[in-house]
Amino acid sequence: MSAIFEKLLADPSLPAPLQELNKAMQEEQKRRDSFYEWIDESTKAEFINGEVVMHSPAKEKHNAVREYLSRLLGVFVEERNLGICRGEKAMIHLIRNSYGRYAAA
Repeated sequence: MSAIFEKLLADPSLPAPLQELNKAMQEEQKRRDSFYEWIDESTKAEFINGEVVMHSPAKEKHNAVREYLSRLLGVFVEERNLGICRGEKAMIHLIRNSYGRYAAA
């Protein structure tokens, strides 16, 4: 067990901040669920650290470069049988954050 956890467990006031943290995480989960219900393929937004982050539309040069790099990376991944490569339209779900363009079914 790390020293941080040992220090927390030794603190008699631990239940109060732990309850506060649990409440905050539950509220964040509600916002995340609402985000997943709201987001669609035409909306470029992400859920980062409990907040919805909107993005402006990409310009043509950005789209061209992204598409070129995606093709190169896709060939690299496929040739080496490393898995799959997705463009920016794929939502990546991590423990607290979701990056990408829309929630995949």
